[in-house]
Amino acid sequence: MIDATPYKADAIKELYEACLSEGLDFGVYYSHGNDWNDGTDGNYANIKKVNDSLGVFKHPSGKNLWGPSPNTHATYMESKAYPQIKELIEGLPELRLIWFDGEGFTNILFCRYYVKRR
Repeated sequence: MIDATPYKADAIKELYEACLSEGLDFGVYYSHGNDWNDGTDGNYANIKKVNDSLGVFKHPSGKNLWGPSPNTHATYMESKAYPQIKELIEGLPELRLIWFDGEGFTNILFCRYYVKRR
């Protein structure tokens, strides 16, 4: 937001500080299920495998089948999602919650990733 808008400030940090100053816990929503700017395969192969085993079949024009990308979900996680989540955790040390959307276990995967690198 600092680089992409005329506001030139960190609105999340300001909201975080305002909440803490009022004695409120603070959490954020992190959307990664479909990253429209970095289009990846959305972990499609793994999601399909699990869903197929459960009898939950994907629609033929479902997630990322209409605009496939050469990027893999693992590459997206490693190069974009994990660094952004790390930035949130380190920049907002009293952060109480990160709510992830999309399939998979990003929170568990990230915790393993983050703990390894500390």
